[in-house]
Amino acid sequence: MVVPSVSLGYGEEEGPAVKGAKGFTAAVVAKETGMETGVEWMPPPEMVKCMPTFNDQSWRPWNETLV
Repeated sequence: MVVPSVSLGYGEEEGPAVKGAKGFTAAVVAKETGMETGVEWMPPPEMVKCMPTFNDQSWRPWNETLV
């Protein structure tokens, strides 16, 4: 599986030089055709820990705001 990344310098003028040296993500992905590139996602847990602040923590249903 390919995880795309951004390989640019700190200024616009450095971008083309870095991309020339490192290549483009699309070129790497093109080599992956025919291979398993999908991610097998796990279902979400029933409860997730919410921490609006350090002193205010609680376990809530993961889909509480979707219901």
